[in-house]
Amino acid sequence: MNDKAASLGAVNNQSIAGDKGLKTGDTVMHRKFGKGLIVSTQALGNDVLLEVAFETYGTKKLMEGMAGLKKI
Repeated sequence: MNDKAASLGAVNNQSIAGDKGLKTGDTVMHRKFGKGLIVSTQALGNDVLLEVAFETYGTKKLMEGMAGLKKI
């Protein structure tokens, strides 16, 4: 990815520097929404916007720093 795309927070299937190591395709657990699959990641400032498809709650967009997700 070039510098311009990185500065715009381009969607990326790789782990983003400074995050908790979550990436597209990872299975995660959330205390309220349960088990889910990360379908996209996007760098936003010092955080990462995650789009997660949960088994019973549908797709949610969560900020990684506040989401409390655990990789399983």
